[in-house]
Amino acid sequence: MEFEPSFKYLRSLLSPSVGEEEATKVIREAIYSSGLVPKETNYEIVEFMKICEQLMNKGGRTRIVGLTGMTQARCHRTLQGLTKTGKPVAL
Repeated sequence: MEFEPSFKYLRSLLSPSVGEEEATKVIREAIYSSGLVPKETNYEIVEFMKICEQLMNKGGRTRIVGLTGMTQARCHRTLQGLTKTGKPVAL
């Protein structure tokens, strides 16, 4: 799945290892711990990064998913910043 700062994206990363139901539960807990509420639309990058931080605190495969999401969010934010400044972005 292509990166998007969403619940759906995190679930797609975590569910292969723990199942969809457990992935949904763990991600919802991380969202609430971040002071946010679950939503079907995309989160702002800063909100998404807060959720990923909470996932990273869990350990195991969940920590890896949080770190992956955090890395993707940082790359996304950097690329968005470069495109706004008019600098060419090589992919």
